[in-house]
Amino acid sequence: MPIMLSFPFARNLVFKHLPSPQACLLSLSEACGRILAEDVDAVSDSPDFNKSIMDGFALRSQDASACGARLRIKGAITAGKPFEGSLRSGECLRIATGAVLPAGTDTVLRKEDARVDGEYALTLKACVRGEYVLTRGREYKKGARLLKKGALLGPAQQALLAAQGIRAVKVFCRPAVAILTTGSELAVRSSAVSKGFIRDASGPMLVSAFRQMGIEPVLLGKAADRMPLLERKIARGLACDILITTGGVSVGEKDLLPQALSRNGVVCHFHKVSIRPGKPLWFGTKGRSLIFALPGNPISTLIGFLLFVRPAIEKMQGQGGDLVFSEGILARAVYNEDERLSFLPGRLKQRKGRNVVIPTDFKGSSDILSVARADGFFVMDPLSRKKRGERVSFLKI
Repeated sequence: MPIMLSFPFARNLVFKHLPSPQACLLSLSEACGRILAEDVDAVSDSPDFNKSIMDGFALRSQDASACGARLRIKGAITAGKPFEGSLRSGECLRIATGAVLPAGTDTVLRKEDARVDGEYALTLKACVRGEYVLTRGREYKKGARLLKKGALLGPAQQALLAAQGIRAVKVFCRPAVAILTTGSELAVRSSAVSKGFIRDASGPMLVSAFRQMGIEPVLLGKAADRMPLLERKIARGLACDILITTGGVSVGEKDLLPQALSRNGVVCHFHKVSIRPGKPLWFGTKGRSLIFALPGNPISTLIGFLLFVRPAIEKMQGQGGDLVFSEGILARAVYNEDERLSFLPGRLKQRKGRNVVIPTDFKGSSDILSVARADGFFVMDPLSRKKRGERVSFLKI
């Protein structure tokens, strides 16, 4: 009989067998949502010229040090079209936001702080040197560290790199993932289900979970509890970096997954973890491929994904793989009568400035409704009782 491991020990065992993160070069548009595999430094100053940050008039501050100065308007400049000439004392130029500040000028007078009288601009306030001017390198200098290795490339990070003219970046590769759902009880068609059969809920749930991570999984379909079919499907899945299976890992006569995996050369590292739900979870490797055989009940599948699969993928992409827990107080008393570490569904709400965990009416590892009404799981130690108002850790789905 397999030894049942503690959750921390099983988690560390998964991390111990992860392959080293792999990096690839992607265009900036392809890299959105990816994790940087190297530091990125500025290739030029930002801005790389003195520029106006307001619509108004570019001038010498000494020409308008007092309110009521009268300056001749020499012309106009817009963003992308620098002024090629030179200004004499007593002259100014209309200037647009983002335009290059002309040589010899040091200040911008806002449009609303001036009155135009024919070909002259009259200042309605005293000008201060450098006002409404963003000087070269004010934001950052060439060579400055813009983004660190491990940064997530979201819209703001994309904009920062694009502004530097960076067209490609090195990011961590996303693993190729295959999903196989097993069980002769699974209906082939979801529209009409014969008595005794059930619709597959775990497969679509996993697809959604991986897509939220930016991964489009390979779908191997459903496999009945027949050894030759299981072996063929598993062999296909092992071509990917990660193979996820659901069902067939308990102790029933038809739980054939461990044997089918072994026949495909997969080495088992553990089978059974002391958690509820999700105890029968099975983990193994073949070469660089990782295999997570998750229990078939949907909530057990989800717990296995949240606690083991997602952190492993994050770590393979250069992240820590840490589980991020919030703290909250229970809205009612809870008793965990099980000898395993338990993850129970609930909602995390803000009440009077405090996080409050509201347990849902959980009926077990097939209770999808309870989890669909929750937004995460709170943690209960084995054989523990928590009173209303006591603190618990909460893991968001």
